[in-house]
Amino acid sequence: MSSQLLFAQNSGCSLHVAARRLCTTCNKKNCRRVVEEKTRTLTWFCLFRSPKKYDASRQNVEDSANQRGWSKEVFNFYLWLKENGVYLSDKASWAHPPHRLVIAEETKDEGEFSGRGLLSSRNVNLGEKVLEIPDRLMLTKKLALETLPASVMELVEDEYVAIALLLLFEHNKGDSSFFKPYLDILPSLDEINPLFWWSDEDLLLLQGSPTLSACQQLREKLVREYTYLENHIIPQIPNLARIDFRQFQWAFGILFSRAICFPSTKRIALVPYADLLNHSPFCSAFIDEESIPLGNGRTEAVVYVDRLYQPYEQVYVSYGPRSNQELLLLYGFSLERNPFDCVEITIGLDKEDPLYNEKCRMLDAYEKSPQQSFPLYMDRYPVEMAEFLRFCCVDTLEELEGDFGTVVSENNEKLALQKLANYISDQLSQYPTSLEEDERIVRDRVMFQTLSRNQRMAIRQRLGEKRILRSTLRNLQRNVRL
Repeated sequence: MSSQLLFAQNSGCSLHVAARRLCTTCNKKNCRRVVEEKTRTLTWFCLFRSPKKYDASRQNVEDSANQRGWSKEVFNFYLWLKENGVYLSDKASWAHPPHRLVIAEETKDEGEFSGRGLLSSRNVNLGEKVLEIPDRLMLTKKLALETLPASVMELVEDEYVAIALLLLFEHNKGDSSFFKPYLDILPSLDEINPLFWWSDEDLLLLQGSPTLSACQQLREKLVREYTYLENHIIPQIPNLARIDFRQFQWAFGILFSRAICFPSTKRIALVPYADLLNHSPFCSAFIDEESIPLGNGRTEAVVYVDRLYQPYEQVYVSYGPRSNQELLLLYGFSLERNPFDCVEITIGLDKEDPLYNEKCRMLDAYEKSPQQSFPLYMDRYPVEMAEFLRFCCVDTLEELEGDFGTVVSENNEKLALQKLANYISDQLSQYPTSLEEDERIVRDRVMFQTLSRNQRMAIRQRLGEKRILRSTLRNLQRNVRL
């Protein structure tokens, strides 16, 4: 064979470069250099190496996938990651330590199935970097601008909308999409099961809960966004002309539950593999973006773990300090133990207040709204809420001239506490069941597990809200008596 003959696998062309060098596999000359066109990576295959050995290598990977219980989709996704520069070997190289993670097809958290996740394949040390995903594998607004018609995308300002359009565009390309192996493992909307996708019958279980009104607001927002895109954007993008509202909801369900906002850059992205990491409110590890050393400005998504992991433990990251309402609304689950759980309440000026107009003018000067929302936690509420309540309860012009939110009198302080107590009592009366009734249902674990998943999540959600409201009310009542 000519020393100049090389061929490019799957590229349909011949390359003419010198091949008289030693093969890294067998130290012999005249090996075929294969160029993989998509990633521009170079691989050397020895002419003297038995084809059976190469086939056996893939067979070993397939056998390993079978042992791990992987589906065909996960196996293809794993190969796609490796072919595109993600280091997944359990052996160290000169540039990488052994990869510490393995994909689990099914995980559990607090007794509930939580879909796919990542487990530690061996001991993982505190502060260890456990994955690196190059930015060329991410779905971002930047990629959307490069892929979709520029004249159309310049009208799209929202990052989530841009990535949703890119996701739908790639999904509709089918087998021709570079991202197909990733798209094939993304869950359906039924599997994600966010609150906005629940049936009206299941949503009735949240009657009286502020979570129900939050769900309705999100549904209305999705309808408005889809209507605008359907009329102005979607018809101008190839492959998207037939997108319906269900597909649009799926795209946003994926983004709500899997998109990552990098803390260091505030950029939003869908990050294959990294988005398999599940959430724990007791975890401080997070997915962030770093520059690749000597990478000419390229970046990668990275995770440094915040504790030690034993083999086959599930590895977690934090999605942020999210309440159960946010988790249920966007991710489709709520947690029994969530230190960030809260109930959001809305407080506003009384329009019958003789000082209403004067108070509105002052709030406008402070760049504040006459109606504001605040979180109530199990053991506290924000100082800003107390300040706003004091201002709302001011009943003389003399008191109104004081600094905003300061304690102006003992009577004003008691009025503010009483206003909040009345609001909470009214909120608790909106639920058709009492806190004690919900506690009895949850304590009976056998019966509780016979309920559907949505029923369990709804009862858990409203029970958590009632506990926070009841705890706050008791503290207020003690303070009012003082």
